[in-house]
Amino acid sequence: MTFGRQTIASVAQLLGALSIDAADTLLYKHLGVRWDEVEFTPNMRMRGFLQMLEAQSGSVKSLVGEILREKYAVRADAPTKYVFDGRWREVERWLLHDGWSIEDNQLVRLTPEAVCSH
Repeated sequence: MTFGRQTIASVAQLLGALSIDAADTLLYKHLGVRWDEVEFTPNMRMRGFLQMLEAQSGSVKSLVGEILREKYAVRADAPTKYVFDGRWREVERWLLHDGWSIEDNQLVRLTPEAVCSH
């Protein structure tokens, strides 16, 4: 797995900070899953995000990559900017924990994947 449980959960929280349309579009674009294909109701949106991200964990890297490259455009789709900013800091923290650095809006591997276990 490219990312650990905490990173996956942090990405789900970040998606939860976006408008429904923006989050759903990113998920469809990178995971090929539409919200209406998930069994959870809108009031269980976070659980639905987790389910989608865990099922398609190999595609989460491309999703995170787009958020990195287009952070300000993605942030514009967040109804509450300070919530997005806080969630983004958590994603950065867990990426570092998993052995990834952010340089020039790109993910850079710091440690071999086998070293990072959760």
